[in-house]
Amino acid sequence: MLIEVKSDGETGSPFDTLVMLYEQAIGSMHRAAAAIEAGDVAARCRHIERAITIVTDLYAGLDPEEDGEFAAHLAVAYRLVRARLVLVNGRNDAVLARGTAGLLEPILDAWRRIARESRRLPHATAAGTATASNDAAAPARVDRPAA
Repeated sequence: MLIEVKSDGETGSPFDTLVMLYEQAIGSMHRAAAAIEAGDVAARCRHIERAITIVTDLYAGLDPEEDGEFAAHLAVAYRLVRARLVLVNGRNDAVLARGTAGLLEPILDAWRRIARESRRLPHATAAGTATASNDAAAPARVDRPAA
């Protein structure tokens, strides 16, 4: 399942969608850790699978041609997170699950800042453009998080 990040006007900006996805992935990792501690194998597997699915979809959505080095850095982070999630599942390791969530938390914080900033721009889009209500499209700089 590939996640398409776009805005329909009701759910917010594509940045808000990214924030939601990161929150869900991180939350799934923390729930997996809790399931490990509770000895609930089925819940652990379900939460790890959910986190892997989200991170895999985020990885698949990268556009190295458009986003260059930024996409390359995120790709490395996503591959590391996926590899660690496989280890969490195989080792049944709650500490590793929480540590893996911690890898995504700084990126989530950066996306939150970008989402907040994008709300201050008129008609901000993920492609980094803004349109004034009576002007033609005007380029706008949207800073991306450091990977």
